[in-house]
Amino acid sequence: MTARCLAALLLTFLVVPGFSQSPDAAESNDEVVRLWPIERIGGEANRLKEEYRQRGQRKQLRVVKDPNLTIYRAKSDKPTPAVLYSPGGGYGILGVPSQEHIQEWNDLGITLIVLKYTVPKQRDKAFEDIQRAVRTVRHHADKWNIAPDRIGLFGNSAGGHLSARLMNNYEKPAYKAVDEIDNESCEPNFGILQCSAYFNLTQPDGPFDDVLFHLRDKVASTLLTYAKDDKHYPGGMKYVAAMNAAGYSIHFKVYETGGHGMKDCNWFEQAARWLKDQRLINKDI
Repeated sequence: MTARCLAALLLTFLVVPGFSQSPDAAESNDEVVRLWPIERIGGEANRLKEEYRQRGQRKQLRVVKDPNLTIYRAKSDKPTPAVLYSPGGGYGILGVPSQEHIQEWNDLGITLIVLKYTVPKQRDKAFEDIQRAVRTVRHHADKWNIAPDRIGLFGNSAGGHLSARLMNNYEKPAYKAVDEIDNESCEPNFGILQCSAYFNLTQPDGPFDDVLFHLRDKVASTLLTYAKDDKHYPGGMKYVAAMNAAGYSIHFKVYETGGHGMKDCNWFEQAARWLKDQRLINKDI
């Protein structure tokens, strides 16, 4: 299997024509699901409102006012694992995966669900979005042919921070219940964190954030990957130490070079092997 680095992952932005009009159901043609009732996101003027900026050859999603999911189903007669992907971008922009990268997840037998969470610079709203997103996936597990006990997270950079935050804080509701979806658990069953940012307070070399990452509740099995020349790597080492001290399962894979983005690192193949070791997939790797 060919590995893909984060830099390649960020190059392509997907614009899906024809969005569903319900916050909890997708039309058969587009598989895009809004997370919140229209009143909660400021009314019709903000329905699926997104703004992009151009940076060289790349478009960057810099405003999301109506958080949503895009579901890319793996073909299977049996319920599949699902990975909820929270993109990186410093909580200021979002990257979304290329079709090639989506296909790599689907080829493993995994349904990939991309979360466009609130940006820019609204970490607490993003946390509300990811809680709601996991509940939404679990609520529609039968419809989307997903195993409700095999719903995991994948996040890189800020998306890794957001994913780890949920893995440590799923027991604490971030918002008042909206509807029956919020009767579902938002506890993830596993997590893949790639070059996660902000484990340390204030600065990459600052003290560990043991408020957000308190490890008081059960934390799902985790794969954490970095390059050593990533400025956020020291925070990742502290998170690994905290997970080990608390007795939780974490696999830490480090590459010598690659920077923040893990350029030319074989992280996807590593993730696939870890998923097989966890018995979440049965593909030959």
